[in-house]
Amino acid sequence: EKMQVSHFISFLLLYAFGAKASSTYNLYFDGILHPDAGNRLAGQGDDANGSDCSTLPPTFLTELSTNFMNDIIHFYNTVQLNMASESTEELSESAKCLVAQDDIFCRTTAVGGSCVAQHLSESDDMEVNVLTRLQKSKEGISIRAEVIMTAPTMHLARETLTGMVPRASLKLGCSTDDMVWSIQHQPSFTEAKESFLGGNDSVIADQERKDCRAASIDELILGKAWMKNRTRLDHTSSTSHLLDVWSYEDVKFLTPVKSLFVDGYLAATTSPSGVAHAEALVHPAMIAHPSPTRALIISLTPNVIVKEVLKYKSINHVSVVGLDEVATSLIEKHMPNQCECGFMGPKEPSNCMQCTAVKVVKESLNSWLFSQEESFDVVFVDVPIGNHEWLSTDMYDRLHNLLSEKDAIIVVSSGSMPSLFEVDTETILSSRESLIRHVSRESKFGGLDASTLLYDEPLAQPLSSTYIIIFPQDAGSPYYRFVRRNAPAIDVDLVNRLRPDISDRGHPTMVYDGPTHLNYLMISRAWEHWYCQTIPGRNLPVCADFLPKWFNQSYHFSNAEVKRDPKKGRSLITREDIPKGHFVLPDDAALGIRIERDKWEALNQFVEDFPDATMFRDFRDFVIAFGFESESLERSGWVVSIASNNSFTNHACTKEEETTTTIRDIHFTEDGGNDIEFSPPVNRRADLFGVLTMTSRDVKAGEELTMDYSCFRENPDEEFKEFLREICEEENGGLVHDTVIE
Repeated sequence: EKMQVSHFISFLLLYAFGAKASSTYNLYFDGILHPDAGNRLAGQGDDANGSDCSTLPPTFLTELSTNFMNDIIHFYNTVQLNMASESTEELSESAKCLVAQDDIFCRTTAVGGSCVAQHLSESDDMEVNVLTRLQKSKEGISIRAEVIMTAPTMHLARETLTGMVPRASLKLGCSTDDMVWSIQHQPSFTEAKESFLGGNDSVIADQERKDCRAASIDELILGKAWMKNRTRLDHTSSTSHLLDVWSYEDVKFLTPVKSLFVDGYLAATTSPSGVAHAEALVHPAMIAHPSPTRALIISLTPNVIVKEVLKYKSINHVSVVGLDEVATSLIEKHMPNQCECGFMGPKEPSNCMQCTAVKVVKESLNSWLFSQEESFDVVFVDVPIGNHEWLSTDMYDRLHNLLSEKDAIIVVSSGSMPSLFEVDTETILSSRESLIRHVSRESKFGGLDASTLLYDEPLAQPLSSTYIIIFPQDAGSPYYRFVRRNAPAIDVDLVNRLRPDISDRGHPTMVYDGPTHLNYLMISRAWEHWYCQTIPGRNLPVCADFLPKWFNQSYHFSNAEVKRDPKKGRSLITREDIPKGHFVLPDDAALGIRIERDKWEALNQFVEDFPDATMFRDFRDFVIAFGFESESLERSGWVVSIASNNSFTNHACTKEEETTTTIRDIHFTEDGGNDIEFSPPVNRRADLFGVLTMTSRDVKAGEELTMDYSCFRENPDEEFKEFLREICEEENGGLVHDTVIE
């Protein structure tokens, strides 16, 4: 017992104050002793399953534990030799001298027997602690082994214990059908401290740590003792990555799942998350683009992404860059359905990666980016979990130069949405956050001046479930097609634009369709919370001023009346004093009709095609007379109020006459004049920001509420300006209720 305490204390000291960088993993193994093994080793006859464990001789458990420990040490040396061979590094002499010490303590009690053995390398850079127990149970004699391994690297410790799982059942005399195991990373004092406090690495933000942990092989496979039939199908390496393919049964899925891990993180899977991730990356952009023909895919494991892109009949070229050839081969071997492109027709190979439209680039990504002169309509960047190079601003500056001149789109998958309650409020930005700021910043401030939006697909987790969609052409056709809230139109686009062999099979996608797209347009409040808690969002008026006022009842004023005016016909008059910067008739935002840009264009075309359909013309004219063009972030088209007194707000012909204004120009600019092209608070309340009005000065009770109508057009043309001049020159001044311009 003293020996146990001594070893345990020495282990804790090494764990807490370890001078060398190391990684510790725990293996927990439980099984039922095979009757034949129990009978042979314990000498209990045919009645072993019913015997009292206290009668087992100490030598029985000692033999099991010693054999198991010796096998661990032998296998550790084998793994280290293989790793040294793969990395072309020589194995250290101290590692070759790894031997087992003979410190073993055994005893038997009424509840079973136990044995503890500690083994150290001579250089103290590796440590194994094994605790083995036997215990009687109703199933028979259960055996438990707990292994604590501290090794120089995480991979070495994890790989050794992973490889020991199938060997453990043999060495410990267990039936492979009756065993439960888990392998868990035990962070050191330094690792735990850095994880809690954030450490000194400014590149790794808390959210990135969580995303990596959620997609790690530790979290998904090794640490889940309840998961059935976990089997490693392949273990190999490429020139740059360590690769593992696992098969397992999860109670959430009807069929066994196969998953590929790259450097210990999930990269491809046959579970629904694999398809959900690919569909969310590909289809929103492909539907938003009017007619994409050339696509670029940057991905380590592009198989299923290529498959989704090839579903569109307009596509005639797909360049694939950055892939790991060994990883893609493993997917083809173990997950063939992710590469199956039978819908391409009998003249094309069934493997998507081999289709004639697909060009696989073997050149490195960085080299290719600076030598490439081709252009692309849609670019998909599938950022590997834990990778930061593919989020560098320099990379996207180069990608921007590869876009076609019109209607191009970039989509980036990276991480997950931020936590609603855990937000790092420091000035340090993660790689993803820095990229978002860069692409949405105006070009005169060094950015790409792109309209930038976010959307999430929770079903893609633990793969990346957040997507950044970038429209570099400043809100062109793809932008308006993406933000349209018209689920039937998106469904129709899917039917018409996918290859016939796909649409004829029924639902062509598993996750994406029109209603799903509408969900993408309303991002979680977690993004607003993150934006308003971090720099620069928390200092911007939309967070610091607008939101606190909007949810403060004292800033809402609705006491206004419509009065007859001898010159203007009707005027909107306030019945109470309204201070500057307060909201006027805020219920107007809830009483409007929005006509999306595509519907507005269709209405005008319909009026032109059928001029005798006067009701449609009258409706169009009503919208023009009483409505206004609203092109706030993430919305487009026209808005007209159907039951609000705000409809009778007259035009202010002079600055002195103006008493109200929109909130758009007040809250969309950073200090220094940088227009904001990315704002989750505005994205989430696009309908509100497009119609809400506020007082531009202190207004006294009895004053008329007026507004400069020039804000009703995003880009007022000369015809509209002339229209405003004419109504101001009329005797009624400012009245527009009976006037319509085409």
